[in-house]
Amino acid sequence: AYAYYDGVQAVKVSVYAAAGANGTSVVRAAKEIAAELSTDTVTVSLTDDSSEFISDSVSNVLVSMLIGGVLAVVVIFLFLKKVKPSLIISVTMPLSVLGALFFLFAMGITLNMVSLGGLAVGIGMLVDNSVVVIENTYRLRALGESTVKSAVSGARQVGGAIAASTLTTICVFV
Repeated sequence: AYAYYDGVQAVKVSVYAAAGANGTSVVRAAKEIAAELSTDTVTVSLTDDSSEFISDSVSNVLVSMLIGGVLAVVVIFLFLKKVKPSLIISVTMPLSVLGALFFLFAMGITLNMVSLGGLAVGIGMLVDNSVVVIENTYRLRALGESTVKSAVSGARQVGGAIAASTLTTICVFV
């Protein structure tokens, strides 16, 4: 399309990323092409850079997930008033996220708003399920069972309910 840019006649060309393409990579490639095409008499420039918005959005989601994880551990500590379960959950959250990132990478899924949102929901479910198992384990310990037996029995007793709850959420997302 013909247009004016800074008061000078210009030609406007729109470049869109194909479905499933990495928008940041497309913008990077467009910038490289623009630099190659620019001469002393012709200036090629990008006027709308969506990669900044994408990068900012991903950064915001990552920061929100980090803050949410820290707040979840603090709330769990305040609720349970015990250090060990809080530490267990604070260690399992990053390990679970790393495992999920490994599988996303292995399946060729890029980090985007949807996959990061799914990770955030997964962290929430992990914390929720952890609290249920830990509370049941502590209940059994209070009844006099050994540490190992209460951990195994506690997880087994609530395992079906946790699996059903998690599968229900997965079905909603699928």
